[in-house]
Amino acid sequence: MEDEKLQRLQEMGFSKFDSEQALRQANNNVEVAITYLFDETRHPGQDQLFNEPYQTDTIQISNPEEIPHFNELNNYEPNYNDNNWAESIVEENTLFKNTPEFERSENSPPAVIPTTLNSGYISALFVVFSQINYLKQIILNKDLKQEFTEDWYNPQQDSNTNFLIELQRLFGFFTSLSQRAFISANGLCNSLPEDLLNVQSQTWEEVWNNIANYFIKEIGNNLNQDLEDFFISKFRMLADDNDIRYFKVIGVDYFNREHSVTETLNGLISKSGNYEAVAPILAMEFQGTDYPETSSSFTIEEYIFPEFHVSKYKSFIDKMDLTKTQIANERKALTSKMMLLTSFEGKKIKSILENTKTHLAKIDKDSSDDISKLADNIQIEYSQLSELLSKTNANYTKFDSSNPDHVINLIKVDPSLKVPSKYILIAALFSESQYLYRTDRVNENGPVWTAFGRMKHEFKTEVFSYEDVVNYLTEEFNQTNRNILLIYADETVLNHQETEISPNLVEFFKKDNELLKKQIEASEAEDLKSDENDISLLGNSAEDIVETERIVNSDSNSD
Repeated sequence: MEDEKLQRLQEMGFSKFDSEQALRQANNNVEVAITYLFDETRHPGQDQLFNEPYQTDTIQISNPEEIPHFNELNNYEPNYNDNNWAESIVEENTLFKNTPEFERSENSPPAVIPTTLNSGYISALFVVFSQINYLKQIILNKDLKQEFTEDWYNPQQDSNTNFLIELQRLFGFFTSLSQRAFISANGLCNSLPEDLLNVQSQTWEEVWNNIANYFIKEIGNNLNQDLEDFFISKFRMLADDNDIRYFKVIGVDYFNREHSVTETLNGLISKSGNYEAVAPILAMEFQGTDYPETSSSFTIEEYIFPEFHVSKYKSFIDKMDLTKTQIANERKALTSKMMLLTSFEGKKIKSILENTKTHLAKIDKDSSDDISKLADNIQIEYSQLSELLSKTNANYTKFDSSNPDHVINLIKVDPSLKVPSKYILIAALFSESQYLYRTDRVNENGPVWTAFGRMKHEFKTEVFSYEDVVNYLTEEFNQTNRNILLIYADETVLNHQETEISPNLVEFFKKDNELLKKQIEASEAEDLKSDENDISLLGNSAEDIVETERIVNSDSNSD
């Protein structure tokens, strides 16, 4: 019986998955299931009925017990078995003295180590910037005067340095030019004004705005590059068409969060207005709370389409939604006709006709044949309606704007519109000592991510896959008191291109690599000498023991 109900819904053009879900919701009542299937008020993300599965690049957590953990940083006590991190652990008191740890390896991505208050916020953002190809093209090819000093990677905190020179070194450090594993953030921070370093902020929004403003000013004044449009989005308010706002970061109150990044962005913008222009870099701070009313799962998409909220695309999507509503009405009309052909006052017409035909066959064969023809005609009409409904369902899916891929597919065939940019997740920052970022490298699993954690007496870095990132982010978002900064970037500014690097910078890192080699060789020689001394001492001890035994034995024989 249940198979028959499932088959009936499938004959009406619904997928097996949708039909099973509807029957489950309707307690196996077919008529109620059909009503449920056509209910336009259901949340589009609940069951995806009438929609093909939404293929995003988000990943469901299948192994929560294997999620890497940054422990609570302020109260961290070393425990070398508490996670799956790489083995590169360096004690703070030997951080820049333990020479063998200086050399970079595949398992330990390069790191910039914050050593003073607030330097972690600053270095984290500039590390993220260093992975954006558009900025690399601007910074790395400028022929700046790079004077090499042997302590450049860990200068004194009060040394006077130049911002552009330190910035270029940091960008160069994250390329293949450098073989060094880590550097101090002191060089960069020494070059910044004190008011930037001394900000006592509780939000990423303020930190981001301060750093972006300084970055825009310095690059504009010294490199003649205007980065305002790179960081600043333009927004037209709904209440007043002449009210234009400019912003660099979107602050999301905890109680304005929806079920995903996209839904949250949709909710905030639909209440406020439309984008006039979206900056290539889009930062969103998701603020936490100590008093959550409810706790629900949150989806972090690998890519989003904020340009859907630009006026021209918004109008296009509104037309899509109107068309979908019209198609939904057509579906309902078709379904009503199909229901009239299959049931009458709660009874199945097919069964009624079969019983009538059987009964008349014994007393009136002509009437029985007429009933048989009527049943055939009903079946033919039902099949035609079912085929039409299947096509209508496909058309409905095509105009479903809740799936960005459907929007993109329709825009591609519209000659009046350019395909909007895809914005890709490039970083997630949790504190000044804890963040994840997408590097410009790729391996067999896709883009390579790096996780950085600075604890009380050590730091750790590890290569992450995107699955690791999603798992970790999901866990962090479940901690409702966390302020988390997500950074998305237009994929066009990430596209890898060969970067022309300043000859001075190339020569700088050539000298540093030679220094690094000498430092390691000297350390190895010192270790070897120490081992030889230990062996020598051990040898002398052995000779003393033998001599002592000889004397004891000699005395014993004399007695």
